[in-house]
Amino acid sequence: MPSRLSLSFALLCTYLAVGCGDDSSPAEDGGTNPDRDLPSDASTDARGDSSASNDVCALGQPDCDLSRLVVSTEWLAANFESSELQILDVRDSSSFERGHIAGALHLSAGELRAEIDGIGGQVASQADSQAAFRAAGLRTDAAIVVYDDRVTTAAARVVWTLRYYSHERVAMLDGGLDAWTASGGSEETGASSAAASNYTIDGVRSELRVSADDVEAGLDDPQVVQIDARSDGEYQAGRIPGALSVDWNRNVDDGRLKSDDALFALYPDPAGQTMITYCQTGSRASVAYVVLRKLGFADVRLYDGSWAEWSSRSDLPREP
Repeated sequence: MPSRLSLSFALLCTYLAVGCGDDSSPAEDGGTNPDRDLPSDASTDARGDSSASNDVCALGQPDCDLSRLVVSTEWLAANFESSELQILDVRDSSSFERGHIAGALHLSAGELRAEIDGIGGQVASQADSQAAFRAAGLRTDAAIVVYDDRVTTAAARVVWTLRYYSHERVAMLDGGLDAWTASGGSEETGASSAAASNYTIDGVRSELRVSADDVEAGLDDPQVVQIDARSDGEYQAGRIPGALSVDWNRNVDDGRLKSDDALFALYPDPAGQTMITYCQTGSRASVAYVVLRKLGFADVRLYDGSWAEWSSRSDLPREP
């Protein structure tokens, strides 16, 4: 089995040429906003310098906190040998065994979903999620890079779930395995041989997940924006009143996230706004969550129940 030392000469050259830039990402989102009925995901509401998410910084440095939730293949190559890093493949087991990033751990994204009160696809309980993290061999103190074949709802959803369960350093690999192998990154085959860990979830970041009642309470607040990540057809058939349609696929081009300029054009100005993302069961909405955080939107939450829950309740308003 090849080790991480089997990185290609091309990737090492990329690292040497790029170096470790200045990641000007803001501090981790947290705190509360006394001017909102909804809990806040950040102490400030401002869009930062989104270019920081593409810099190649060094793990362990204070300016490399992964708060933008996305890293490039160049970043992964530069930090590949770091003892702080764990790489997590969230595809199915057969895909993992056919080929994965060298040294990657494995966790199927579906293990972190559950049916709650008749609504499927909800985030699994703390106990079940912790058990899944332990079985995968994750460490509580690690910087975790999550990937799929390309940018997918599964990878984004696992990133959001780890953040929800208070994991501070986690990011999605832009372009996934396809981009990694195309850049010359090392790959191996076979099942994961990782030993189970004692991963412990240190609380829940409840501000990252909103309920139907939270969403309803913000419908008349002009500073609360609902982002519908479903298809245009689904949006036209029925939606949360006032929601903006941004099909999650519009964030992606050929398996990678679009340029920041192209992504900014999809969303409203973030100044003073709370962004709530939703879809059918919170999976596609996770891509919108990750993208908005990458762009520096400070106050972003996910409605996990999404349209599956909202449309099942006759007491909640809807359009058209």
